[in-house]
Amino acid sequence: MTDHLPPSVAIVSNSDTNIYQFRAPIMRKLIDAGVRVYAIAPPGRFVTDIESMGVEFVPWNLNRRSLNPFVEIGPLFELIGIYRRIKPDLAQHFTVKPNVYGAIASRIAGVPLVFGGVTGLGTAFASGGPLRQMLRLAVKLLYRLATALSDRVTFQTEHDARLLYGESGAEKALVIRGGSSVDLATYNQNAVPQSARDRIRIKLGIARSHLIVTMASRLLYDKGVAEYVQAARRIKDTRSDVHILLAGERDPGNRDSVTSGDLQQWSEEGSIKYIGYRDDVPALLATSDVVALPTYYPEGIPRVLIEAAAMSRPIVSTTIPGVAEIVEDGINGTLVPPRDATALAEAIEGLLDDPQLREQYGAAGRLKAEREYDDREVARRYVEEYQRAWKKVRSR
Repeated sequence: MTDHLPPSVAIVSNSDTNIYQFRAPIMRKLIDAGVRVYAIAPPGRFVTDIESMGVEFVPWNLNRRSLNPFVEIGPLFELIGIYRRIKPDLAQHFTVKPNVYGAIASRIAGVPLVFGGVTGLGTAFASGGPLRQMLRLAVKLLYRLATALSDRVTFQTEHDARLLYGESGAEKALVIRGGSSVDLATYNQNAVPQSARDRIRIKLGIARSHLIVTMASRLLYDKGVAEYVQAARRIKDTRSDVHILLAGERDPGNRDSVTSGDLQQWSEEGSIKYIGYRDDVPALLATSDVVALPTYYPEGIPRVLIEAAAMSRPIVSTTIPGVAEIVEDGINGTLVPPRDATALAEAIEGLLDDPQLREQYGAAGRLKAEREYDDREVARRYVEEYQRAWKKVRSR
């Protein structure tokens, strides 16, 4: 099979977390096919996990937050040097800066095949004032430059491709449905024993008879964290048998990150129970009765909603394009307007009061995940596209 695939592939992103949590199925499939795989990102907690897969991790000193052009020239030249040293046959870039810098560096360093990857449009495309509008215009221009220098650009939704390009660049846009996908064997409620669920309840001090609502996300205001807290206050005013959990970490590299002060205040007032970063997400979701994500962030397809559907959990989320790819209102979840804490609380309460509806939504979500979000199938699509593009390169 290696005769039909590029001998070496570099997967590039703005964090090792992004690469490990979202790109592992692609890397495994490439390694199984005999391809040499590099992961290029700023190093963090997942370097050892990435290397244990047989991937060669290459550290890259990228500052996600900086907009200073004098600072940003450094990571660009560093990436050029990395590409000249490792000589990948294909470079696949994810997230904004790697897409832009990676496309430029690839062409300067002579990488034969270049793929961009847009998994969501990010904070620049969230609503905001003049500064946010200027940032959005700049990002659009940079993406178009990256597209001009890339062979293909993958998207998770048609909506994002149209919003970013309009009609221009459409010939290079490639929509691979399924988002970041999940391992359906791991994200399966039947794979989580009751003992694991009991341990979570015991550690959190939650009785087995009580109900649990969970939001698991990067702690960004645009993810609807403040609205979730407001909804929790309303629910807790009338329900003593409900526990509202917030899982995830602050993201200091993002200007929209929830402040430590807000997080402390919310925790102290008791409307939510903040449980931080979790490495037991399948068990946490299996223990939850409802999963909520009141996001108004410009998502691709939110990974946690795919995970929740795969775990047969009913979902409450918002009527934004990326969410609508996974949550069908009245089928496997309830959709409410963005930024509407009252509607969010009412939707959650409606599910808490109706165990039969929760079960119905959960079963429908699992079927949808099996049809559309199997990580093996999504990885196969990526590798198939690499194979098709590499064939064209070899025929030149």
